Amino acid sequence: MGLRRVTSSTEREVSPRRARARRILLPAFLVVVTAAVLVVGVLPTRTYLDKRAEVGAAELQLAELEQSNTQAQAQAERLDTDAEIERVARRDYGMANPGEEIYVVLPPPAEPVEIPTGWPFSKLHTQLDADS
Repeated sequence: MGLRRVTSSTEREVSPRRARARRILLPAFLVVVTAAVLVVGVLPTRTYLDKRAEVGAAELQLAELEQSNTQAQAQAERLDTDAEIERVARRDYGMANPGEEIYVVLPPPAEPVEIPTGWPFSKLHTQLDADS
């Protein structure tokens, strides 16, 4: 007598077609769920972080512009006085009051360029001596 397997009425054999469908549908379902999680969770988070960085950069730029505006306002207030206008006119434009003389002190002349006497500079040295 051989051993037989006793099967209950709820136990059924899975057909090869159904097994193949499960092997295909389960990974496809997991891919769809993963894509949905990425679309719903990761992309808005990425957008939020990008926008937060942009806001931070814009706030920094705003602070720099406000500081620059404050400096420009202070300079405009200084230029509202006659003494500052005279100082800027003398410094930047070389202006003087009537009867005043302006002297400009020039920087010392630059050192002459020394040309080596060896080849290939010998022809250049000869050319420069002929020109002077």
